[in-house]
Amino acid sequence: MKRLVLLCVIAACCTAKISAEEKCVPSVTRSSSVKGNICKGALIFEDNFDFLDLSKWSHEVTMAGGGNWEFQVYWADPANSFTQNGNLNIHPGKLADIYGNDFLYSGTLDLGPTCTQSWNYGCVRTGNSENIINPATSARLHTINTFGFTYGQVEARARIPAGDWIWPAIWMMPRYDVYGGWPTSGEIDIMESRGNRELGSFGGAGVNIGVEQISSTMHWGPDPGHNRYYQTHWERNSAAGNGYNNDFHLYQVEWTPDYIKFAIDNVELGTVAPPPGGFYELGGFANEGIGNPWGGSKMAPFDQEFYLILNVAVGGTNGFFPDGVANPGGKPWVNGSPVAFRDFWENRAQWEPTWQGDTTDMLVDYVRVVCLFLADVDAQCVPSVTRSSTVKGTICKGALIFEDNFNYLDKSKWSHEVTLAGGGNWEFQVYWDKPANSFTSNGNLNIHPGKLADIYGNNFLYSGTMNMNPGCTQDMAWGCSRTGNANNILNPITAARLHTINTFSFAYGKVEVRARLPAGDWLWPAIWMMPRNSVYGGWPTSGEIDIMESRGNRNLRSGNVNIGVEQVGATMHWGPNPNNNRFQQTHWEKNSAQNQGYDRAFHLYQVEWTPNYIKFSVDNVEIGRTTPPAGGFYQMGGFSNNGIANPWASGTKMAPFDQEFYLILNLAVGGTNGYFPDGASNPGGKPWSNGSPTAYKEFWEGRGQWEPTWQGSSTDMLVDYVKVWAL
Repeated sequence: MKRLVLLCVIAACCTAKISAEEKCVPSVTRSSSVKGNICKGALIFEDNFDFLDLSKWSHEVTMAGGGNWEFQVYWADPANSFTQNGNLNIHPGKLADIYGNDFLYSGTLDLGPTCTQSWNYGCVRTGNSENIINPATSARLHTINTFGFTYGQVEARARIPAGDWIWPAIWMMPRYDVYGGWPTSGEIDIMESRGNRELGSFGGAGVNIGVEQISSTMHWGPDPGHNRYYQTHWERNSAAGNGYNNDFHLYQVEWTPDYIKFAIDNVELGTVAPPPGGFYELGGFANEGIGNPWGGSKMAPFDQEFYLILNVAVGGTNGFFPDGVANPGGKPWVNGSPVAFRDFWENRAQWEPTWQGDTTDMLVDYVRVVCLFLADVDAQCVPSVTRSSTVKGTICKGALIFEDNFNYLDKSKWSHEVTLAGGGNWEFQVYWDKPANSFTSNGNLNIHPGKLADIYGNNFLYSGTMNMNPGCTQDMAWGCSRTGNANNILNPITAARLHTINTFSFAYGKVEVRARLPAGDWLWPAIWMMPRNSVYGGWPTSGEIDIMESRGNRNLRSGNVNIGVEQVGATMHWGPNPNNNRFQQTHWEKNSAQNQGYDRAFHLYQVEWTPNYIKFSVDNVEIGRTTPPAGGFYQMGGFSNNGIANPWASGTKMAPFDQEFYLILNLAVGGTNGYFPDGASNPGGKPWSNGSPTAYKEFWEGRGQWEPTWQGSSTDMLVDYVKVWAL
């Protein structure tokens, strides 16, 4: 199949538009913040700075120093960030001009509830004679809350500032740290420079590394000590005496699924095209015995959404302004000095004369993102509203974007949960990666519950120690290590939970799972989805979609209704906090014919998730749907009546169900959250109470009730296939 790469300017945050006359050419550019399809001619981000649009940009408010102990405080002060003559001005100032010189040495600066970074004393600082308060003021603006994207072209037209020790930057950071903390999830520096007019060249000493030099850099590596930025760092110098501060220039990056290219004024500065083994191979980390932190494409970590940043910093101790480089009047601080802030300020006679009016300002005329287009010449692709940061290429309408038929256990798709945490419900199982608990047979995935005592003996439950490290995945609720005692025994059951958080996630689509449910008292099978990134906050604020849950009891009854194997439920969890979880409004149940439980045969468990509604079905028969009103789930939950703020104000009406979710298959046992109600009738009763502090012990020592109901492979959840289609 032939493919053409096309380019198209995209503008205006954050809706994709195309005229009715134009054919939509789907793009490899991805963005969870763009509404609608990204097509040829689509406008997804542009700012020409006719005014400071705070619906696009947010301010950093902190004294943290950018991780480099820079000298400025960032805040949203109109003296430091404003628009004028169609340009954004970022202007550095002096804190003493506002509060006086003595304030730096004895005052307290409290940035209050708007503070955005608390580390490194970023929100509150008190000055003293050695550690003065940040002496400079400035601004950093970003789009983390409003716009992020993967793959495309960025172009910023800007004039950089002049003034000693000023550090302008146009750059991007990952919207979510999918692969880990800095620099594992990456950093893309489109433009950095130094405001010194003669740094490095003073007195004919050498190359000007001030206003006459621009650099572009990518930061990446498994940890800060293995940051391989020097392999992806490029510099360009202007003609002598004609620095980048004298005029506007274009700072550009072209970011594709195969390479990243940096340019200035349409002239290439540098390109990196990683080998098939990606940045892991490029960095030679295998030679050092370092594991690969990037399970994504060869472009990982640069295959996730990044957001835009514009800022002017001042100084710092990380070495960007090196010691010992020629500069008129020298350098007023040493990078290793613990009193660098004070040294910089008290030697301001060196740099103050170089800060001349608005020449210190970084002026930004515009920022535009340009999308890459992948056109299929031999096929008609109708782009889908389905999004996925894990699917390569264009997502077309009706495409099968995930499938597993379980001919073998494919660990390139599925990962195991390894924990004793109990799923947040104090369930009784340990989840781990053991072939006795998760395996394939006859084209099915089997998730099988077992007994820990069958492995380690009964006494181990009461006195042994389970240490799940180094592979433990959840440490909450003593999830990684537990020691049993007479009252609080170890998790008596073994089982498995498999998920795709590291390999596949999507927003909007159709899911179908063909499965046979298990039978056995207190077994709890589930097919469900959770958000890949908790964009809106912790559970349940970022949502949960339970496609199927059931109970393995053959004769568990609430009144006259069998709530065991003859009943399946589908549920959505959502709310601003756990106490205001409105799952009751989005919960549906379906019962089989009497004595024909869902453990007897395979059935289809389905969800259709669109930008307007979510519909649940069993065997192609709808059991429930929710279509939120214009005010979304916030209006639907009636939260404004309780004076609760809208946690989903930045999303669509489907928020929190407008972000990427991943798949989960598991078999739990018991728990104390009430899923197995105390008041229901069951042959032999229920061996524990939900309110009991010794529920694990009661369940295990009451095994005479439930062990006879666990009959061979009937306890297994069998999954024939899992499929996901684009809408």
